[in-house]
Amino acid sequence: MTPYQQKRLISRIVHGSVGIVFVISGLIKGWHLKGFSGHLETLGLPLGDYAAPLAALLFWLELLLGSMLVSGFNLKIARHMSQILLVIFIGYLGFLGLYGYGKPCGCFGPLITISPTVNAAFDALMFLALAWVEKWPVPAMTHSLKRAFIFTFVLLLSVTLVGAKTTLFDPLILRLKPGFKMTSLPALTEQSNTADRDLLVVIMESPPGQQELQRIQIALPTSEIILLDARGAIQGEIAGYPCIPAKASLINYYAHRYPTSFRIVDSEVTQVWYGKLPSSQ
Repeated sequence: MTPYQQKRLISRIVHGSVGIVFVISGLIKGWHLKGFSGHLETLGLPLGDYAAPLAALLFWLELLLGSMLVSGFNLKIARHMSQILLVIFIGYLGFLGLYGYGKPCGCFGPLITISPTVNAAFDALMFLALAWVEKWPVPAMTHSLKRAFIFTFVLLLSVTLVGAKTTLFDPLILRLKPGFKMTSLPALTEQSNTADRDLLVVIMESPPGQQELQRIQIALPTSEIILLDARGAIQGEIAGYPCIPAKASLINYYAHRYPTSFRIVDSEVTQVWYGKLPSSQ
């Protein structure tokens, strides 16, 4: 292999590696845009109604640039756009670290939770890696590379749609999974304590029917049923079972599609039913 070929290979590996990071980040955002935009609103940033459009914009940018970098299509433009985006990310993460919010940026959901400072350092490393190969050769524009880009982008959009419309990837985008420690429910009442209790919690947007609730009780007779209203509008009882309002700022960390149910025993989640009731297993 000639020095020229070696440089071109290393250049492709560097671009592709950064592209994979963008793809993972973009997919996680696309699978649960509402959850990511909700997380942005909890960081103390003055986004208001712009949180949801910003989350959607970042998803499209990361998926587009990731597809270009991975497929090798138009790498010079993809590299420069990626570096601009990385500078913006570093500034955003620096703001979070400087003003002490301390929360993860949410870029990778619960899959990777690191501090803003560490995340900014990782983004800076990717920026420097792209700068390192700036003068190195890249593949010439060809129809095959264009087809590879289109195929990659369409494939990733399809995977995004599957994750957004189903619960297939919910264990990757939600905190709620077996083994998760939850000392209190994401609720607004004193009934949220979970210590020394065996609870079956149903996160809902509309109340389950009487027969569905009865089937749940038969399936898990030792558990205390609590209904958690994701809209935060209902407090009281439904068919004899307590219903408490959820904290709007927290509920998107735990549910993607409704109803989502989970059993929690002495502050530890033991079972999760994503997007369904236990009786529907």
